[in-house]
Amino acid sequence: MALGAAITEPLESMEGPLRTGYTYSGHPTCAAAAIKNIEIIEEEALVERASHIGATLGAGLEALAADGLIESCRGIGGIWAAELGRDALPAREALLDQHGVIVRPIGTALAMCPPLVITDDEMAAMLDALADVLTTA
Repeated sequence: MALGAAITEPLESMEGPLRTGYTYSGHPTCAAAAIKNIEIIEEEALVERASHIGATLGAGLEALAADGLIESCRGIGGIWAAELGRDALPAREALLDQHGVIVRPIGTALAMCPPLVITDDEMAAMLDALADVLTTA
């Protein structure tokens, strides 16, 4: 037996089945964590923050496109991609090595999904780093 009697006896003496489900479906601990997560999202206005991140990143990436540093951009909320028109891996490596900025290379695009708690200064630094790497590459 993996559990002692002090734990198993109360569970086995209950009337009807113990309906906690599987680990990730209806489990009381997971449900409590989900409820707390929703509370944090609401308290910190993270849905609204995603809209702000989208507007800020969108404007910054559009400026890079207008400067000819990227071909185009696409995104919504906090999920964006900068289309480079060439292999994105070298730019990703330079961003990480030179600036500590983490993006995901997907073919000819750089995908960025910053956390919803990113600050405006951090977004500006990320966009500046991208401009620096694309200007010097």
